[in-house]
Amino acid sequence: PASSAMASTWTALGTGDEDEDHEVGSPAASHVRNEATNAASSKGAFRMGLALLGVFAVAGVWRRSPPDLPPRGRAPRMAVSLGATEGASCAEPFMDCRHSRCCKTPGHTCYEKNEYYATCMPECVRGVKKEDKDRKPWSCKALGNRTEFPAGCAWPGQACSAGDATCCSQGFRCVRKDDAWSACQQVEVGPWTNGVPAKRVPIPGGWKGDVLGGWRSERKANAVAGPWDPEAKTTLFCFYAVLPGSAEEALVTLARDRKASIFGCEEHAIYHSTKSQTHRWGATGVATLVNTAAFVKVWDQVREDGLYLKTAWTVKVDADAIFFPARLRSHLDDLGAPANTPVYVKNTLPRFTLGGFLGAIEVLSRDAVSTFMDNSASCSKFIGMLSGEDGFLKDCADSLGVGYLHDEVLLHPSDNPIECQVEEFVAYHPLKSPNDWLYCYDIAAGNNANPPVLIQGLVDLLPPTLQAKYTKKAKAVEEAQAR
Repeated sequence: PASSAMASTWTALGTGDEDEDHEVGSPAASHVRNEATNAASSKGAFRMGLALLGVFAVAGVWRRSPPDLPPRGRAPRMAVSLGATEGASCAEPFMDCRHSRCCKTPGHTCYEKNEYYATCMPECVRGVKKEDKDRKPWSCKALGNRTEFPAGCAWPGQACSAGDATCCSQGFRCVRKDDAWSACQQVEVGPWTNGVPAKRVPIPGGWKGDVLGGWRSERKANAVAGPWDPEAKTTLFCFYAVLPGSAEEALVTLARDRKASIFGCEEHAIYHSTKSQTHRWGATGVATLVNTAAFVKVWDQVREDGLYLKTAWTVKVDADAIFFPARLRSHLDDLGAPANTPVYVKNTLPRFTLGGFLGAIEVLSRDAVSTFMDNSASCSKFIGMLSGEDGFLKDCADSLGVGYLHDEVLLHPSDNPIECQVEEFVAYHPLKSPNDWLYCYDIAAGNNANPPVLIQGLVDLLPPTLQAKYTKKAKAVEEAQAR
């Protein structure tokens, strides 16, 4: 608009007064031309000043007006702010992003309100927002792609530097080779016992060997510290990954008929899985389930659907788990998870495996899912696929700097349906037969008013925070039976 105003001003100025005819080359003609030039110059400067004042005045008025409130329902004369032009840098949150169509903040997308305004947000719900004074609805049309989460670290063999010296993989450090090159080199080999590696690896010969930085390891996330910190919402996108033709399909039917498990979440989906393989570890004779490749393909389907972007949390649930979404919402509230932060939830006692993270129910914030999916190819390449999917997910999340919160009474790993009477748990696993699944569900949901008594041996296996309660209940029942 400013350049158009300039062009119009120059056109209006013309060449000055041209209504007198003089012979070319005559003194009179020369005198007239000089006067005309001076007049034109004087008038041109005056008119140019007026034009510039007009442009700045329009710009000043526009900048004081809310970008989503065009005057009298018409488009403003200047449709975008100064600087929001083609090729402009990506927008900060709540700034107009219609022209850049990209956002600086990872996880944000440029969402359109109407033809006059769009801004960067992690999510957008169509309709009128309660904080909008103009009461005009949002179309929530995405202008451009979501900004991806960077790894924020260097993978094995990749360049690193003193200013950015974090290595993604455990056992790797940023080591200086010479004045021109530093890279993440392996210095330790796991497993680690109380922080001591199984093996140490010397720095390559000929390298300077200065250690500029270390590796990432699991990191506890900070819970919400006070009322000024926004807590994450507890909306849930839940999904199953089911092998077609398997016994899991009967369990899915049981859950669907009761509107239970994933069918009680705000959004849900069922994806096809593939048959897992096993991997035997050398001469040890130990074989582990290798389902990481199938797991990564399922997450590719999650990415394509995009349902996870509509909710604050994503929950992957095994079909042979009894899961109560309402209980999970309550637990997430108690954890005080911060909003718009990459976080996963450890779900059981550390003694079971992986420091307390089991794959029967995997709970991740929206930003954690985005971080994982934006970098899953690198995790697959550098972490490897010869493991269980829960171990792969945790290792990938830890490498990418995703923090964790720990809820040791979220998942109860037991195949005994009698233990489903421990009402504090969110999920119970594994219940593989339809009879066991239904028996556990009825006890946990309160449909069975008199379940068998938990013997003290089972109570002793519960988290310490629950043992006193259920020891008391068991003794009360035993005393009643004795009378």
